[in-house]
Amino acid sequence: MRRVVGGIVILAAIGGAVAWLVAGLAGMEVRIGSTRTPLPGARTMTLDAGKHVVFYEAPAASGAAADLQVPAVRVELAAPGGRPLPLAGYSGSFTVDGTDGRSGIAIHTARVPRAGSYVLRTAGGGLHQQEAVVLGRPIGARVVRAFAGAALVAVVGVVVGLLLVFLPRRRPKEPAGIAGLT
Repeated sequence: MRRVVGGIVILAAIGGAVAWLVAGLAGMEVRIGSTRTPLPGARTMTLDAGKHVVFYEAPAASGAAADLQVPAVRVELAAPGGRPLPLAGYSGSFTVDGTDGRSGIAIHTARVPRAGSYVLRTAGGGLHQQEAVVLGRPIGARVVRAFAGAALVAVVGVVVGLLLVFLPRRRPKEPAGIAGLT
């Protein structure tokens, strides 16, 4: 019976790990649609404090962001009436393909010091129709949390299951006999 229970625990752990991973990665919309700002253009928006990724976005002819060419684009993000926030070039390759037919390529990162109202100003572009700049959320930490949580669920469940399967069952000690009754 313990082996059956151990097998069930192992299967449940694997299923739980897969479910954790799917739940952690599902619906991970990177781009924040309400920040979409046409090129050229400006938009006032409310942002949370923290790191944001700046994407160049346009309909990709092939449907894949990897095939999207990025023109010269100027981006400025500032609190209304304030100085522009420093933008860092995006190191690496981060592309997103949306279900809306739009694709994006990360071009900058910005660290928003405090939640509040900000103005995104854009200039340049001209390679594609319906070009825009859109802000997004970094996904690195969310991906790591999803995989780490799934791995933890799997490892703990499999270890418990294997212990149930392979550890010998303890047999209860026979009670000591009472003098004169044995």
